[in-house]
Amino acid sequence: MRLENVEEVREKEIEEKPQITSNEPLEFAGFWPRFWATILDSMVLLAVSYLLFDPIRKILGVEKDLYSIVDLMETIVGFIYYIVLTVKYGQTLGKMAVGIQVITQEGEPLTWGKVIYREIIGKIVSCLVLFIGYLAVAFDSKKRAWHDRMARTYVVKRKSQKGITA
Repeated sequence: MRLENVEEVREKEIEEKPQITSNEPLEFAGFWPRFWATILDSMVLLAVSYLLFDPIRKILGVEKDLYSIVDLMETIVGFIYYIVLTVKYGQTLGKMAVGIQVITQEGEPLTWGKVIYREIIGKIVSCLVLFIGYLAVAFDSKKRAWHDRMARTYVVKRKSQKGITA
């Protein structure tokens, strides 16, 4: 592939990624929309667990109380769910349902590195001391959790195509 074709592909990727480009002020998503999005995402991953991983455990004779290779696979699938959907759409299914989206502070498209850092390292840090990193959303003027600050992202209310706040 010639360099100019690579640049064309990159430009097309940037155009396809969701961005908030209007000059309207951003409306940051507070604690409760983010909480409900997390609950919905947990329900999706729980369904995957019941439908996919529990049968695998049964076939392999693995007890659910013990941490096993199946649990490791389940954890990896969870990370993949959050990372891929956030990079591709700026939203997980839960965030889509409640109408919120992750964006960068710079207004640039989300990158794999930034999202991996936010979703793995940042969220581990947010959990470390009694989930205070998540609770910070309720007290921060821009509604940022610790993982948002670390990755330089915001979670904002997404405008629908017709300009109505979802």
